[in-house]
Amino acid sequence: GVSHNKSILLTTSPVADVIVISTGASLFHLEDLEIQVRVGSDRTASVLKALDGQGMISNVRIVGWPNYNNGKIFTHDTAAAGNWVYNHILVPGGVKWTYLFHLQEPSGGTVGSIHVSDSLISGTITWSDAGIIMDTGVDTFTVVNSEIPRFVTKNSLGGQAPRWVHVSSSYIEAGVAGIPSGIGLDLQAVRDFNFVNSYIATSEKAVVVGPNANHVTISNSHIVNMLREAVVIKPGSTGTKILDNTIEDTGSEPNGNYDAISVEGGASDFRISGNTFRSGHSQKPRRQVTVAPGSSNRYEISSNNFGISGTDYATADMLDSGTGADKTIIGNIPSSTTR
Repeated sequence: GVSHNKSILLTTSPVADVIVISTGASLFHLEDLEIQVRVGSDRTASVLKALDGQGMISNVRIVGWPNYNNGKIFTHDTAAAGNWVYNHILVPGGVKWTYLFHLQEPSGGTVGSIHVSDSLISGTITWSDAGIIMDTGVDTFTVVNSEIPRFVTKNSLGGQAPRWVHVSSSYIEAGVAGIPSGIGLDLQAVRDFNFVNSYIATSEKAVVVGPNANHVTISNSHIVNMLREAVVIKPGSTGTKILDNTIEDTGSEPNGNYDAISVEGGASDFRISGNTFRSGHSQKPRRQVTVAPGSSNRYEISSNNFGISGTDYATADMLDSGTGADKTIIGNIPSSTTR
């Protein structure tokens, strides 16, 4: 056999950050390392706290300790902590952490250009906050070819909402160890969020587009095994596009009170087009698409394949109760599904 001797960094402190990148310490590079957390109480510190930028973390394994909250992993809470690359990060499961990433810029600037690729974050980790938290001042965050935890984007400080987020060829599972729970993409506030050629599975809801989310696109992706809705669009959001996805096994709670895609009353400026709906569950969603009563304007629901109405994939296909103007309902299969 072939073996490779890598370095192991062990921490036993519940309060000390393992690695702190101080101001002025740019061009930091960490490679081929295992970081182990072994503590006898919950941790409040970070594995890596970035106070400056231009860093690269590659081929790093981060191992938590059972029975305790192992704390925060990567913290970028200053504008100086941008321009980081995370490549081949492995975090094994069966443990509890606070979060994988936390990004926020409290002084009015931006923390930007964080890129994650080819990383595996176990779906058996419990996150006490959320897996990836993007807050005020985040600018450009990309994920490619990775298995990652659930997202929350918000603007708790009332400045610039997170913007220019792109996730591709990646997988999200909000639930833990195959048990559906949580929201895969909880997009409370964001601008230009793109989720393409990816997967969301085993969650309570896949995507919630909040009232301060603008130009969210979910496209060419597979959403499967939701307890409730695959997508919820809330009033106040603008430019939401749900395009060319496969949406499968949603609304599977026994009461059947949930729709695969639910548009709340008064939501406008959205497009739901080219999606294919199907189900192998005995419990079906109530409808594939519902637009709740309210003055919803400027939307399109077109060219969706709803399946076989009433007998296979849902109790009914669609209910459009929007009372606003400038809406287009066209080309859905079956063609007589607007109720």
